[in-house]
This record gives sequence, C-alpha cells and structure tokens, in this order.
Amino acid sequence: MNSTAGSKVDEEWGMWREQLKLLSALHWILTFLLLAPACVLLMTYLLFTPFWSLPVVYCLWWITDWKTPERGGRKSQWMSKWGLWRHFRGYFPVKLLKTTDLDPNQNYIFGCHPHGIMSIGAFCNFGTEATRFSKAFPGIKTFLTTLNGNFRIPLFRDYLMAAGICSVNNSSIDYLLSRIGTGNAVVIVVGGAAEALNCTSKEHILTLKNRKGFIKKALTHGTALVPVYSFGENEIYQQCLFQDGGWKRAVQNLFKKWIGFAPCVFIGRGIFSSTSKGILPFRRPITTVVGKPILVPKTEDPSDQEIEKYHQLYINSLIELFEQYKMDYGLSEIDTLTIA
Repeated sequence: MNSTAGSKVDEEWGMWREQLKLLSALHWILTFLLLAPACVLLMTYLLFTPFWSLPVVYCLWWITDWKTPERGGRKSQWMSKWGLWRHFRGYFPVKLLKTTDLDPNQNYIFGCHPHGIMSIGAFCNFGTEATRFSKAFPGIKTFLTTLNGNFRIPLFRDYLMAAGICSVNNSSIDYLLSRIGTGNAVVIVVGGAAEALNCTSKEHILTLKNRKGFIKKALTHGTALVPVYSFGENEIYQQCLFQDGGWKRAVQNLFKKWIGFAPCVFIGRGIFSSTSKGILPFRRPITTVVGKPILVPKTEDPSDQEIEKYHQLYINSLIELFEQYKMDYGLSEIDTLTIA
C-alpha cells in the first residue's frame, strides 16, 4: 500500500517537473521575442496615464546610468541562481563540459560557437548558474555580451544586466579586461546575426573568417583566447532559409544592417504537443565544451600579420575541439566544420 502510494507521488511529481521544464522554456522564448517591445509599449502607455511621472523619473535616472552596460553591468547573483534556470537547463538538457582548469589570476575571452537562433547554450552556461559554472571554474567570473543597442530599450536593459549580460562594444571589453582585476571571462558569441541567418542542423557553418576584432582585443590586453563550442545548438529549431537575392532575404539583411539583428523565421514544437508545430524549442541535448586557452602575448598595437596569425591559431584550435568531441555529442564522423 505504502509502496503504491509512494510510486504514485513520484509519478505525479515527475509529471509536475516536466510541466515546469515546459513553462521555463516558454518563459525564455516569450522573453526573447516579446519582452523588449513590451517594455517600450509599457513606458509609452504610462506617459499618457496619471502615472506619467514614473517613466519620466526612470529616464532621468537612465541618463545617469547610461554607461553601466559598458562598465561590467549589474549582475544579480540571486537571479543567476533562480530555480527557473535549473528547469530550463533540464528541458533540453544543457550541459557544461570542462576540458582544463582556468587560472583565476588571468583574464579570458571566450569565443562561443555556434550562434544558433537564440544562443541558449551560451546563456544557460555563462549567464546563469544552472550548470554550476562557478563550481567547475572557481574564481572565474563570466560576462556574457550582446549588442549595445539592446541597452537602449528601457527596463529591458535592466533585465539583461541583472542576468549578467553587458555590452559587446570596444569600451566595454576594454573595461572588463583592464579595469576590474583578473579572473574575468568576456563571453562573445562571435558569429552574431550573420551566423544566425545561416544556422541549420544539416550543416555546421561558422561566420568567423572575417571576424578578427576579438583577436585584436586579446592581443591588445594579452588575454588568453578560449574556444567554446555548443553541440546541439543548431538542432533546437528548424529555420526557414531564404535564398540570396529574394525579397525575404533582403528584408532580413536590411534588419541586420540597420538594427543589428536579423529576424529569423523558425519552427519548433507545440506547447501542448511535441508532435505539433509551435514556438517551443525541440528537446535536443546541448553540450557546451569549453576548450583549452590559447596564450596570447600583450601587444599594444598588433600588426595585421600578428592578428592573422592568432586568428588562424584560434580557428585551428576550434576545429580540433569540434573534431575531438563531435561523435560524443550526436554528430557523425563525416560532419565537418565550415569557416565562412
């Protein structure tokens, strides 16, 4: 009797945990898609209500806080440990693989690949404590970076900073690597919007050939480069890829040029059924492998030849990482990494 009752309780709790995982994934997608426009609409609406003073006071404070996203942000340790993120991690699940220790007396630039649609591996591992990054790499503090334009959206900017995200512009990276001591890891999802437009589960194409700004920063500050690859990132959605030259692709490129991001058209699973189409990501494992650091000499004014040399070293190290672990995480022997 007791055994039967206990089994029923375990079954009910298991079903409840699955529901929590679904809700956490839905929260993330709605945040990604709707939070920014919702914040703009809310602030605009309040201006025409008896509460008009709230957005006015916020904007006055915002002026004094303008540079904070470029000065390390304002990460909330409490938010990074939300139970919500643990359920989000378990939905896929997301895992972190450590290949070597990192010295907390140095700073690092993590180059994250691939971008995917939403960079879920990067956020879950480096923006939250869901995979216990601080336990795996004691003394290392991560600063996940994104486009500076995201911090021009009221309220949304504060949510991003609380989640440990800061600006990816030059001033921000210089500050993180030179003004707040050591043990800092600046996390850059290198491929950006261009790579997001081309992501597909059938190919592994990285927009990296002409992305050398992070290499120059590493040389300028003498900061070690760490290649990071999230296996499974491109498998969580099916993207509708439009042909170059068509009007749909032209609209995406226009958004990418003027706003900084590209509106990807993607399909996932349904909220109530895994067999229907919807906005939830597919439940595919994502394993983020943190590679070995590439030591870089400090060079205040690096030449093009030096930048090219370490850029090629970085690419070679990334390809080696991909080849070493690809068959452990769902890929075949014939899968290759293409640098575009």
